Order: sequence, then structure tokens, then C-alpha cells
Amino acid sequence: MNKQSLKTYIELLEKDRDEMILNIEGLEYGIKKSKEAFNWSQNSLKMVADELKKAQDEIARLQGFMDGIDRQAQELDEKDRTIRDLEEQITKLKAIVAPKPKAPPYAPGYERKGGK
Repeated sequence: MNKQSLKTYIELLEKDRDEMILNIEGLEYGIKKSKEAFNWSQNSLKMVADELKKAQDEIARLQGFMDGIDRQAQELDEKDRTIRDLEEQITKLKAIVAPKPKAPPYAPGYERKGGK
């Protein structure tokens, strides 16, 4: 190789080296931004997971509340049935114990025998 072609070859190598340095710097920047995006995504996922946990806790709390309401409704239904049964028994007892209506001493519109 002559001196001129060696100089041109060195210039081309330096140019390639400079491009490689720029490419490496670009890759490093891309990696840095990817890490930032990953961290942001990871933090976002953690926040979503926390919110989901809160929602699950709230659902469990509400389910317990609903279960309590269901139990109270069942108790009220049982008490209502008991009250209706007692009312029915009271009605039957009243019919048994109630005084029988007496027949009038005379038929309406007729005079009573015996003077009055």
C-alpha cells in the first residue's frame, strides 16, 4: 500500500470508528430510555396491583355486609312467619272463646207474650 491509500484507509477507519461511537452512544441512550420506561411500567403495574387489592378488599367487605343483610332478612322472614302463625292461632282461639250471640227473646215486629 502506498502512503496515500494508507492515509485514505485510516481516514475511512476513523470515520467508521466515529460512526460506531455514535451508534454505541445511541444504543446506550436507547437502553437508558428503555430502563426508564420499564421502571415506569413496573411502578404503574404496582399501582394497579395495589388498586386491585383495595378493590378486592372492598368487594370482600361488601360481600360480608350483604351476607349480614341476607341473614337479617332470613331472621325477619322467620319472625314474620311466626307472627302470622300466632295471629292465626289467636283468631282461632277468639272464635272458640268468643261468646255465642244469643237469639233475641222475640222475633222483631211481634209483641212479647207476657205483658210488656
